[in-house]
Amino acid sequence: MDRMSKCLHLDYPVIVLAHPGTLREKTFLIRVADISSSGLWFRSDANLTQGTPTQVVFQLRHGPEKRTLKVKFAGRVVRSDPGGFSIAFEHP
Repeated sequence: MDRMSKCLHLDYPVIVLAHPGTLREKTFLIRVADISSSGLWFRSDANLTQGTPTQVVFQLRHGPEKRTLKVKFAGRVVRSDPGGFSIAFEHP
């Protein structure tokens, strides 16, 4: 993740699919720690290796009626440490 960009510190549940759409697909329910314009950092015991393709899914509630918006995007693991990993957004 580009450390020069500003990040927002969060504690929000997300679903991370590693190797989505393949026989190796694994699902993780993880809490996102930081988000920036380039990607996300997750505190986790999950050990996803650098380069792992991912899909991240989460739901946001917004507006006075608290409507739910499902957000889904593709990314790739760009850093993995014992305390977590980061995913960079992939742009089409």
